[in-house]
Amino acid sequence: MLLDWYIRFRRIDEWPETIATALSVVFVEGAEGSDGKSPDSKKIEFTYEDAGGCVQNGKTRASADADPFLIDVGDKFRLRYDPRRPERYFVLGAYSPSAWFVVMLISFALLAAGLIRLVLMCSP
Repeated sequence: MLLDWYIRFRRIDEWPETIATALSVVFVEGAEGSDGKSPDSKKIEFTYEDAGGCVQNGKTRASADADPFLIDVGDKFRLRYDPRRPERYFVLGAYSPSAWFVVMLISFALLAAGLIRLVLMCSP
């Protein structure tokens, strides 16, 4: 839900979609912490071609509960890229709902803190 909102807000859903190819996939075992073990993940390096025919490079990290976690070297997957800045991309499905919840919660907290500070600075 939050991820869908983010995609619409940033207009990522309007970016062209293309196919990327995984060049390197590294398994990263989750670390032990006070709350238990963090999820395993994979670091994925890939290339994709933009509409102008230029090959772009990128990398992403996929947690164990995200679809791209199953990607291996040579596999193809979908992504969207910014047509004005083709080096900017968004890997479809790479972000788990739990990770996005934390990111959005922190973003809203920072925004609220900034607004409160602005109101306090502007009030007599």
